[in-house]
Amino acid sequence: SCIACTIAVNRNMRARCLVVFARVPRLGAVKTRLAKDIGEAQALDAYRCMLTSTLALRKGVQVDQAVLCLEGQDDQQECLRLASTYDFELALQVQGHLGARMQAACAGPLAAGSVVVLVGCDLPTLQAKDLNDAFDALATHDAVIAPTEDGGYGLVGLSRAIPDLFAEQCWG
Repeated sequence: SCIACTIAVNRNMRARCLVVFARVPRLGAVKTRLAKDIGEAQALDAYRCMLTSTLALRKGVQVDQAVLCLEGQDDQQECLRLASTYDFELALQVQGHLGARMQAACAGPLAAGSVVVLVGCDLPTLQAKDLNDAFDALATHDAVIAPTEDGGYGLVGLSRAIPDLFAEQCWG
């Protein structure tokens, strides 16, 4: 076999790491723009539903590692219970702007040789197929990005570190 073929095969066989970014569910701390219209309690309920739905996608996604990466302290252990239920490890997001936190969350798995797909937990139309397709695309691409209707993006996949991807962005 040729060297190029061997490299392509090895790249396809890399471990897959799914990272879900989330805030610890707290009244008044999640879905704050939505809360202005429906109230804090209903916004919290909606957030919990989206978080649970996102974590449940793991059942249909071919991954070797799944990480629930939290912003905030899980004092009530709600996220610990969810992580255990859906077979996720828990990690804390580093301090800094969203780009710095995303870069840090991807750095460890990439350094360990994995490909990484990172998503937020508030993408109600996200399907397991979307995640599997992103991982499949990383076999032949350095990055995969799924845009959102508001001009941002809801999924970032990386097969190698691309630090400039997270630099000098307007994080909303």
